[in-house]
Amino acid sequence: MVLLKAGASDMVDTNINVDALAQYSDLCTLMPSHRWDATHVNDSGDTIEDGKRPLYKNWTTRPFKSAQTLKQAKVDDRNVGVRLRADQLIVDVDPRNMPEGRDTFK
Repeated sequence: MVLLKAGASDMVDTNINVDALAQYSDLCTLMPSHRWDATHVNDSGDTIEDGKRPLYKNWTTRPFKSAQTLKQAKVDDRNVGVRLRADQLIVDVDPRNMPEGRDTFK
């Protein structure tokens, strides 16, 4: 699963850019995730951050309609997850983790 929050950065951005995310709806299944600030307390009393977790436990098999997911994300200010097909791969590169002054893609 891959999570998308259009415009996400180190700063909290709570505006969902539905138009930017809609372009992916034909390529994969968009599914609802918890709000960026969602938490819950587990049985041990620990507070768990849920912000990048799928909204539904059965997310791997549950059918989702991407248009409905985007609508819900906009209304509820939720993150959006992507369920990839078997023939898809995403490489997530975070330039903050690259050595300073080096282009690790060369």
